Amino acid sequence: MAGHIPTHTFPYFFPTARIDGAQRLFWVAVKRLALPLLCLGAFALRLNLLAAWPFREDEAMYSVWALHLWQVDPQALTLWPDKPPLFLWLLGGVFQLFGPSEAGARLLNIAADTLVIGVVAATGRSLWGSRAGLLAGLAYAFNPFAISFAPTAYTDPTLILWGSLALYAAIQRRGFWAGLFLAAAIATKQQGLLYAPLIVGVILLAPVAGGRGRVEDDGTAHSPFAIRHSPFTIRFLLGLALLLLPVLLWDASRWAVAPSPWDLSVRNYAPLALLPPGEWLPRLAQWGEIGWYLVGS
Repeated sequence: MAGHIPTHTFPYFFPTARIDGAQRLFWVAVKRLALPLLCLGAFALRLNLLAAWPFREDEAMYSVWALHLWQVDPQALTLWPDKPPLFLWLLGGVFQLFGPSEAGARLLNIAADTLVIGVVAATGRSLWGSRAGLLAGLAYAFNPFAISFAPTAYTDPTLILWGSLALYAAIQRRGFWAGLFLAAAIATKQQGLLYAPLIVGVILLAPVAGGRGRVEDDGTAHSPFAIRHSPFTIRFLLGLALLLLPVLLWDASRWAVAPSPWDLSVRNYAPLALLPPGEWLPRLAQWGEIGWYLVGS
């Protein structure tokens, strides 16, 4: 029927019963611009906090390390960072473009965190459809914790970008890029390794197109997941090695005179230990106080 648009055409809660030509063009434009406008608005929120706070100790330390690697000692033989070098290299590059300043240091993470919104939306859309993708991007864009953490010089927002890209690439069956972005996460911060079980799990049990199971004529249902074939795994390992091996070689070249960032991180972080059961509830209460910040305090 003329003027009738199928419901699935407009997944963003738009009216779909009867739409004339002008209205249809309007809603198509809104649909296509929703995510870009969301990213621009979220970018503005984060940029507004660019100079809201002075540097904390770690932010200042990372900035000094980044300048040292770029201007004095590329191998970090005289100044020993306890973080892998990728974030420090990127931060030093930003300083070369915009000058060494607190605001300049925070531009890297503001850009990274804004890109995460699009990646999260694309991941949600791949798994559950356009409406879910937009909702996922919306939830991340206006998460108070993400907004306040983006304008910092910490490693975490950039780490989240690489991990999110690795997950999206794995879901899209892009083995090489999944490996490359996972390597970038690991080379940004040691905790990037925590993405590995998720990424490897998605690679081994990658969703088929559309994310839905297949049903045979006799009613037999097949899982929407299938073990990936070896060429896919080989591409993943190639992407992982392409970035991770140079970082490991950089690290190994320093061992005669400087400790590895991995070794330093073990020394500098508090050790992990299993507490006696009697201390579990008090410790859980302490984690609850910290977890409150996830909803903006």
